[in-house]
Amino acid sequence: MRRDHEAALYAALDKLYMQGSVAILWTDLYLWYNADRLNKSAFRDISSQWKSVCEYYGHDEDDTPELEEIKHSDTWFLLTRKLFAEEERVPLSARTD
Repeated sequence: MRRDHEAALYAALDKLYMQGSVAILWTDLYLWYNADRLNKSAFRDISSQWKSVCEYYGHDEDDTPELEEIKHSDTWFLLTRKLFAEEERVPLSARTD
């Protein structure tokens, strides 16, 4: 993977870290991995890079949230993560009371 493509992947994973999800265009993934078709090793690499991002921000392997299901369309896919231990979900209705 080229350095600029690796930087783009890390930028996407930083968004995933901060926001809990990130949409990535399939065309970007194909470009980053220099592939016409993505195989399991590309997705394994994304998981490995995700662990590296979490370690960089001070989380150990036991505290790294799993990547959840990958939702997708013809043009993009959505990576989501489980919550970190210190996070909690707040229903929107709790903010409107």
